Amino acid sequence: MESLEKLAATAKAADVKPTTLTQPTSQVPASESVLGRARAYIRKMGPAVSGHGGHNHTYHVACILILGFGLSIDQAMPLFREWNNTLDEKWTERELRHKLEDANKEDGERGYLLKSSGKDERTMIPFAWQEYF
Repeated sequence: MESLEKLAATAKAADVKPTTLTQPTSQVPASESVLGRARAYIRKMGPAVSGHGGHNHTYHVACILILGFGLSIDQAMPLFREWNNTLDEKWTERELRHKLEDANKEDGERGYLLKSSGKDERTMIPFAWQEYF
């Protein structure tokens, strides 16, 4: 116990601030393997269809890129564009960026889909959006 108190006093004296890993503070280059996994994952999610939950589905894809794979907005945007290009009714660049920015504001663990073989036993829908699904 004394060691913990000594460590806490040292940290306080050095003005060390705890950090949280829920939101990235700097952009770390994503490996080609991470980008490839993210690309394959969102391809399997299917298209967003206007009038049938298209907005929510598109936001879900944004959350998978940002939260599930831990990508930054800039890293996720090319993959999000690729997915968008498969849709009959495409989102604008501004709308796509807005969805990624909103996903980036969500609390939660980043990169959780990278920690397993790809199976996610948790819900992948942010809590605030679950009522819409």
